[in-house]
Amino acid sequence: TPGSLNNEIGLPLTALTATAETQHLVLEMGARGIGHIRYLAELTPPRIGLVLNVGSAHLGEFGSREAIAQAKG
Repeated sequence: TPGSLNNEIGLPLTALTATAETQHLVLEMGARGIGHIRYLAELTPPRIGLVLNVGSAHLGEFGSREAIAQAKG
């Protein structure tokens, strides 16, 4: 998704840009807490999911890498 539109507002707006001719749509889902990715996946159900990063960027919000991994799913 462009910019930081990987949330409950930007994700559906980006998905709505798909047309009948769209063959593939790649959407980024950002985790702000436990269960947030699950909620976003319910809004725009993926066929394929990929966790790209369980690093230290969000330690302040989650407290540990284990919590980040749990949130991302």
